[in-house]
Amino acid sequence: MKRRQLLFGLLFAVLLAAGCASSGKDDKSAALGSSAGSPGAESEPIGDLHLSEFILGVGDEIKISVYRHDALDQTIAITLSGKIMFPLVGDIQAAGKSVFALRDEITEKLSRYLVKPVVTVQVSVIKSRRTLVLGEVKSPGSFVLDMEVTVLEALSKAGGATADANLNQVLLVRNAPGNQKVELYLDLKKALDDKDYTSNVVLQNGDILYVPLKGIANIGRYATYLSNILSPLVQLEGGIVLWPLVKDVISGTKSSTQITIPTAK
Repeated sequence: MKRRQLLFGLLFAVLLAAGCASSGKDDKSAALGSSAGSPGAESEPIGDLHLSEFILGVGDEIKISVYRHDALDQTIAITLSGKIMFPLVGDIQAAGKSVFALRDEITEKLSRYLVKPVVTVQVSVIKSRRTLVLGEVKSPGSFVLDMEVTVLEALSKAGGATADANLNQVLLVRNAPGNQKVELYLDLKKALDDKDYTSNVVLQNGDILYVPLKGIANIGRYATYLSNILSPLVQLEGGIVLWPLVKDVISGTKSSTQITIPTAK
């Protein structure tokens, strides 16, 4: 009898320990978040997510294929008007739409002539997503954001900063809702010297990065001045970057009031 009670006691202790261990594991998962350790969270199709968010723009090249209709396959560049011309469909607005939205629209219009057409749209060349890197860099100009590019990577594309560059207050002019401009100041010196990458943000389409001289006393006032003269000169969203004209205005050899940008009709 005592032996049986002893066995029951040991069994109960084992079950109690297992229950406590399971409870501790659940508490840890809850503290880390409901997605911690979740196979679904780890296998999220990141590539498809980025593709669905990509908005086509002027200059981008896209490859359009129609299953079992090879004669309709086209590789087309989006024109300044933002449109493409596709057989049977005619002119269609592409700029400002996602890849999937354009695919669905072409499919719908082809359905008037073909039975259940299967259309695929792929981006072959990205040219619409651009940023300007100006100021105290060795090769200032316009750069295509064909992938995720940080501020430091953009500086590297521009040949790096000059010896007179003030990396403590690098200016980033970013588009905001309502055609407004937001001025951000980035301390890239910390990123380079102290490995503090807080300011090494990922650039967005239309960003203007300006590296000032060390001798500029009032960087805020100069930033506002720079933003005002750059805004009417640069139309990054339309794929038009008039870098020689921008350079002339900054150097003072040409007035910004004498420069106009052609708009797509």
